[in-house]
Amino acid sequence: MPRDFSIPCTEADIEGFRAVFRSLPTYNAEEKFIYPIDVTAFSKGIGYFRTPEEYAVYEQYWAKNYNGVVPMEELMTILKDLADTCSFARAMAVAYDKDGNGFFSADEFEELIECCRVHNSKVEKIGFEEFVNVADTDKDGKVSIEECVKWIEGRLKM
Repeated sequence: MPRDFSIPCTEADIEGFRAVFRSLPTYNAEEKFIYPIDVTAFSKGIGYFRTPEEYAVYEQYWAKNYNGVVPMEELMTILKDLADTCSFARAMAVAYDKDGNGFFSADEFEELIECCRVHNSKVEKIGFEEFVNVADTDKDGKVSIEECVKWIEGRLKM
């Protein structure tokens, strides 16, 4: 049965999600992770039903951003944040700032927008230059984490 992830998760929900996570075939009990191949099974197991294309983006996200594994507590944090647009936006912005310099390159932005569109199909696909023009509120020619968080929030609330 689908779960409404617009409603914040309780600690009991998160414990149930951890149980599903631990039941997956690739679960590594010592390091508490699964491989991205199990993301679809996990999502279905917690009632988070998506299209095959969306599941593929999630698998790619974990493979690219977490050295090919899905750490249990990182995933639980994201699930807690799904209902809180600001927290979710911050988690996304930090994850996609791959070089950790606090600003977004065109490549980082392309991956970020793809993931945002998975979460909310109303998020329009825009080019990097337009993103900078819209999100760069201090007009320094760069988009910082904070500026990106505000931009994501605005798109996900649409």
